[in-house]
Amino acid sequence: MHMRIRTIKADPIIIFAAAVLLAAISSGCGKEEQASAAAEGGGHVYRIAFASFGPDAAADNAIEGYLEGLASEGFKEGRNLKVIKRHGFGEISQLPQMMQSLDSEGLDLLVPMSTPCLSAAFGTVNKTPMVFVYTYDPIGAGAGKSFEDHIPNATGVASFPPIEDTMRIIIQLCPDAKRLGTVYNASEANSVKAVGIARKALKDNGIELLEVTVTSTAEVLAATQALLAKGPDAVW
Repeated sequence: MHMRIRTIKADPIIIFAAAVLLAAISSGCGKEEQASAAAEGGGHVYRIAFASFGPDAAADNAIEGYLEGLASEGFKEGRNLKVIKRHGFGEISQLPQMMQSLDSEGLDLLVPMSTPCLSAAFGTVNKTPMVFVYTYDPIGAGAGKSFEDHIPNATGVASFPPIEDTMRIIIQLCPDAKRLGTVYNASEANSVKAVGIARKALKDNGIELLEVTVTSTAEVLAATQALLAKGPDAVW
């Protein structure tokens, strides 16, 4: 399997045709034969689990698109596909246990969603093939050294956002801003990378990035209040 990198557009994600899924769950027969048998509804019912960071409308859209892609290849929920959805309530500390539990359930495929979930999966999932989506930075999460040199039981789509374009829009909307504030989780590889790119883009335009970090959702309110006390001209 080969890891791919793409920019995810605003549409629901329709990724990974059945060829990739079948490569992950293949048990000896050819993928054409396996797809045919499953599509007829008389064979194996595949069990796929989506593991996300927390309740998230965008993640729900990604799951919908993923399932649309599988349905177009004959893998349909309620017929030959059973779908499980779990999330970690927005707490990084919950993710390893969630991933370990899913790995023990005999799934055909696990879909980690978000960089923190993928990072937790790499530390705990040993039995189950993984095809990740909705993930900023799989390499930063521990997928491997590069998109060609990665761990054998995982592949997926990276969807890093256009941070430089976002900063340009902020500058256009707030042309007099000299101090931009942000709150982020410093233990998330994706957030660290995104903030690093933003910091440089802003510095190149003479704007200071005021940063306050959190380690859990319980700290967000206090962190935001602390950020506002620093007097940013705008908040990202």
